[in-house]
Amino acid sequence: MRYFVTGATGYIGRHLVRHLREKGQDVTAVVRPRERAKPDPVSELTALGVEVIEGDLLDERLIDRTVAGAEVVFHLAWQTNRPNLPEVSGGSGQDQWRANMGGMQTLIAASKRAGISRFIFTSTAAIYGNAQVTTPLREEDAFKSVDGIRGRHLADYLAPKIASEKMLAEQLPKPDYVTLRLSVVYGPDAPGAVRIVRHAMMGPRSSHPPQRVQRLHIKDAVKSLTLAVSRPDAANQIINIAGNESVGSNDYMDALRQIAVWIRQGRPREGHYASFALQPMRYDLTKARKYLGFHSSVPLMDGLEEMIEAALPSIAAGAALPQRSWQPTFAPARFGGGWRQRPLTGGQWSRRDESGGFGTGFES
Repeated sequence: MRYFVTGATGYIGRHLVRHLREKGQDVTAVVRPRERAKPDPVSELTALGVEVIEGDLLDERLIDRTVAGAEVVFHLAWQTNRPNLPEVSGGSGQDQWRANMGGMQTLIAASKRAGISRFIFTSTAAIYGNAQVTTPLREEDAFKSVDGIRGRHLADYLAPKIASEKMLAEQLPKPDYVTLRLSVVYGPDAPGAVRIVRHAMMGPRSSHPPQRVQRLHIKDAVKSLTLAVSRPDAANQIINIAGNESVGSNDYMDALRQIAVWIRQGRPREGHYASFALQPMRYDLTKARKYLGFHSSVPLMDGLEEMIEAALPSIAAGAALPQRSWQPTFAPARFGGGWRQRPLTGGQWSRRDESGGFGTGFES
């Protein structure tokens, strides 16, 4: 099968393309001409056997020519302007709208002419905003416009996402489309991972109200994309994709800090779990399970350990780290069928015992 992929030099795109090539699939990728970075993502794609075409998604003739012969389109490319992630940023709000909406329109038209079987678009769970909720967010709960969204950068990012979802629903379903609203994707070498891990290890706990998130490991993000290719019931659906574990932002940073301490001390993690309180799911995954058969396969603790191990060499090379052992201030405890935080004293740290419950121990 031949796949056409946009955004192949991005974090999710690189992992998706590598997976497809490992399965022996043919891949064509259109990438924007840019000054070569080191390591060069285009060279990495070429080494994998990807047919790489440098060009612009607004170039209708180029897109027509490169989509022809493909059976599936993965549209992952997205121009954004995020000051905290300059490596993936570019352009003003108007530039983002023009590039993203124009690219979507060009791809839809080319896909129709090429007769592809499925068009898969990566949207975002940020489309629900960041309001606190008491029940999991379903696909129909998303913003219909950016009215009421706080923050110019977020509004600039979401406006074309919302409009693109609407465009797909109106201008397809033939070929079939699948829109996946991905939660925050994390994993080794993710954009901003080094910065986040460094902040967790060196910075104080945030005083801002914690936001709970069901983070999605990169392996599970790729899994959801590949499932969307062949599942017939997924046709013309918008589907939430997220991990199975929902934790607050402060608990997440505490977990990063604690795991980093164990890694630096050379202590095995088996039997020792970071202390964070599991919270109610933020995103409803009913459609993901029903239409894709999707279940997250990477436990959060395993994914965080993998991400931290990849980030620590860069952190050690760039900044001195505190040498003292960090001691968590709480551990989760079962209460009324859910979880709550309970304080720890005396340098205690939480661990999961062999029965699967949580106990306490002492950090040396």
